[in-house]
Amino acid sequence: MVGILVILGIVVFRDGPWRNPALVAAPAAAPDEIVAATGAVPRTRGPADETSAIVESRSDASSGGSLAPNSITVFPDDRDPAEAEEFRRQIEAVKAHDLATFIRGYEMPAYWRLMKWIVGQSTAQLAARAPDEAVFAQLVQHPNKYRGELVTVELTVRRVLSYDVDENPAGVKRLYELWGWPTSGRGWFYVVVTPELPPGFPEEADVAQNVRVFGYFFRVQGYQPAKAKAQARPTPAPLLIGRIDWLRSTSAPLHPAEEKLSYVVLAVGGAVVLGVIGYWIIAARRRKNERLATDYALPVARARQPYDDELDEHAAGADESRGAFDWLREE
Repeated sequence: MVGILVILGIVVFRDGPWRNPALVAAPAAAPDEIVAATGAVPRTRGPADETSAIVESRSDASSGGSLAPNSITVFPDDRDPAEAEEFRRQIEAVKAHDLATFIRGYEMPAYWRLMKWIVGQSTAQLAARAPDEAVFAQLVQHPNKYRGELVTVELTVRRVLSYDVDENPAGVKRLYELWGWPTSGRGWFYVVVTPELPPGFPEEADVAQNVRVFGYFFRVQGYQPAKAKAQARPTPAPLLIGRIDWLRSTSAPLHPAEEKLSYVVLAVGGAVVLGVIGYWIIAARRRKNERLATDYALPVARARQPYDDELDEHAAGADESRGAFDWLREE
């Protein structure tokens, strides 16, 4: 009964309106690759002008335009045969650079074409296409088979980077770079580049939010983990260009009466638990004291009575054949 009350109180307290139901609970700690300031993001140990997978895109833009938040610009996408054919031609420049830690200028036409496909579709439209689940091993081992394919994956985002971009074919002004691992368990990282975030989504270097990604696979991005050696081989991370759906909690706020009841249940349950613990401690100490008194108690000496000396002398030299009280008659 006590356990039921405590569990009920904890559950109600956890899901009550004083908690933020929109946020997903964070894991205990971020991995070293995320915590380090120079880890996880696509970096290179080479020249200073080759510092990020996205920064080079600022100097490779080819047309003007802007994208207002939450707006959809009409662009043809991969379902257009001409678009798909043009992408297959442009992607040839990317195939030789999987695992590179930055994106070269001649790879950007294919990059921006995928971004245009994303800008031209909403998250709901992408989801309605029911794309296949992204499988890390397939994307990394057979990247040429999946380039430009629309896929989906559920991730726990652990890092968010954002930066402004110059004029570009997709008409975006700001890009967001998200790093995370599959929500099914900590594993290999994915990196997602998106033109916008859901309203209220945290833009921080250390976050813990679950999202559903709908995006086009571009290439295998290489990155250096925080503890990697200077000449270590880059670690692979599938790079998707897409949109995200923020997976919020479905917990509903409690009615005010239920809120008060939850506090009462939690208080009563806590009091009962504390009482049981206190009783158990007192009883344990009492049993311990009783056990010590039994183990170390000394025998109590009996006060000697008259004739005790005579009894001792007679017991020492008495004739066993005589009666036990013959000495009394002899006196």
